[in-house]
Amino acid sequence: MILILPYLKMRKGECSFCIEGEQGTAKMYDEYSHNPLKLLQLWRRENSKTIHIADLDAIENESNIENANSIIFLANSIDIPVQLYSPFRDVAECGMYLDSGIYRIVIGDLLQQDPDGIAELIKTYTPSRVAFGGVVQGANFISSSEYTFEKYCESVANVGGNRVVVSDKSWQNSKPDIMKYRYLFEKYHLRFTLIEACSNYQELEFLNKNAKPGIDSVIMGDSLYKNNFPCQKIWRIAEALIEPEVYCK
Repeated sequence: MILILPYLKMRKGECSFCIEGEQGTAKMYDEYSHNPLKLLQLWRRENSKTIHIADLDAIENESNIENANSIIFLANSIDIPVQLYSPFRDVAECGMYLDSGIYRIVIGDLLQQDPDGIAELIKTYTPSRVAFGGVVQGANFISSSEYTFEKYCESVANVGGNRVVVSDKSWQNSKPDIMKYRYLFEKYHLRFTLIEACSNYQELEFLNKNAKPGIDSVIMGDSLYKNNFPCQKIWRIAEALIEPEVYCK
C-alpha cells in the first residue's frame, strides 16, 4: 500500500495550506493553519503515519529562525515521524535537525557541494534518516544542470543513500512513467517518494497497483486539503459535529 504523507508548507511558524471543511468550519481550520500542532494532531487522528514539512522561509532565503523553532517543537510534540525539506547550509545544520527530533531530512544541493560530508552523515545517522530530493522532468534533473535524473540517483547511491523525494513535472499532463522508477530502483536500490503525484482516488489506486517496487509513498498537499478522497468527507463531517465552536462564523 502506498504511504500517504500530508504536506505542511511552513512560513513564519504557520502552515500555508488550509483544509476546506464543511459549511461553517472555516474558522476552525484557519486556526489549525495558524497553529500547526493542531493540524498535525488532526492528521494523526486521521491515521497519518508520517508528516512532510517544507521550510518555505529557508527556501525563499529569508530568516527561518521562527520556522526552525516551530518545526523542531512540532517534531517533539507528536508521536509520528516528521520529514523535513530545507536548503540546509551544511552538514552541521543537518546534524542539528536530526539531533533535535526530526526523524528524516531531505537534502538538495548539499549533495553536490559536499558529497564526502553527506556520506559521513549517513554513516552516523543511517540511510533511513537522510533522504535526497529535487525536481524532475522526463530524464532531466532540473534542480541542477550538472545531473540527469539517473546521474543524480547514482550520486545518491554512491554516498550511501537509499531514498529520493521527487517532484516529477512530467506527470502533470501524462500518465506516470512507472518503468523509469522501477529501472532506477533495480539499478541503484533506491526507493522513491513522489510529491503531488496523484490528485484523486483513481490516480492513487493506479499507483497502488502499478508503482511498486520503487515508488512506495506520496506527499499530498492541495489534493488532501481539498478533500479529494472519499473517506475524507466522513472526517470533515465528524469534525464539524464534535467541535461546537466551529459553527461560529
